[in-house]
Amino acid sequence: MLADEIRAVILAKADALLRKDAARLETLLHPDFLYVNARGMSFDKAGYIENFCLTDRLRFERQDVAELKVKAPFPGFALATMVLDERYFFEGKTEDAAYRSFCVFVIDAGRWRWAGGQTMPKR
Repeated sequence: MLADEIRAVILAKADALLRKDAARLETLLHPDFLYVNARGMSFDKAGYIENFCLTDRLRFERQDVAELKVKAPFPGFALATMVLDERYFFEGKTEDAAYRSFCVFVIDAGRWRWAGGQTMPKR
């Protein structure tokens, strides 16, 4: 089922972020990846991996996925929305927050890859 396949990519991404596994994250992101975080900062693939895996400025402690909805309007292309309930260490303090996230996935070399998205605070 499509939603299960997309959930597997999202959970693998969360696990890679928690473990700061840049090599694993590299395999999950499409080469043309583009992301806008909740602070309005834009990242390409290299910037996302650098900012979220290769620096000590930010460290995820938990990233839980809820309310996942997936649609596939075209072959090889899927849209997903979800709520991310997170705990992370940023700028010297631990934060708990919930975010609404929109993600785009594409089939690349026979598997789903995260191509881009945007995250905003859940209100």
